[in-house]
Amino acid sequence: MDRADTRAAVGRAGDEAAQQVKYDDVRCILRHGTGSGFAEIEFVGQDGKRYRSRWEVRRARERANGNLQAQTIILTDVESNTPIGANKRETLAAVVERVGLSFQQFRRSVLLAQGDFDAFVRSNAKERAELLEKITGTEIYAAISKATYERASREQRDLVELERRLQDFEPLSNEDRAAADVAYKAATEQSEEARREQNDLLKAKDWYDKGDHFQTRISEGNSLLSPSVVR
Repeated sequence: MDRADTRAAVGRAGDEAAQQVKYDDVRCILRHGTGSGFAEIEFVGQDGKRYRSRWEVRRARERANGNLQAQTIILTDVESNTPIGANKRETLAAVVERVGLSFQQFRRSVLLAQGDFDAFVRSNAKERAELLEKITGTEIYAAISKATYERASREQRDLVELERRLQDFEPLSNEDRAAADVAYKAATEQSEEARREQNDLLKAKDWYDKGDHFQTRISEGNSLLSPSVVR
């Protein structure tokens, strides 16, 4: 092999090394001999709006032997055709917000639906709880638990305040309590006596009212009689 062939072989080896990526790199999904590829899906977000999510990967100049470029993620509001997110991080955060699941949660929920529980079991307790809450809609229980805790906290604060205010009132001594009972009994007896007197006065008033009424009728009857009858 001459010097030119050696340089060409080294160059090809360098290009191949430059194109190598890790096994878990999502760009590996682009098959050999392809310059570019994409995946696109439309979905309805938790807010009821339609969105289009697009993932793109390409090689340099879209040539089959070009180096893999950074992946591109685009989220678009279908109705207004407006892209969401100024960069990859913002776009991914917007997708998670509208889907309601992170990528790992979404992947595990799909695996659960397919009967593959191994990945779910391997996750820790917090991740399992969050995932189950998301895919079963049990977030209402978390909201109820939070509301219950807040209500209990308010009631506890009110109880402490009532107990503090109660301490401002000193209980009566036995002597003062006995005196208060005697005064209460006397006031009650006076009230009953006044009520009896009131009833007697009402009866007397009613008697006099009836007497006045009868006297008026008698006077009216006398005025109707002729003078001869009166004599």
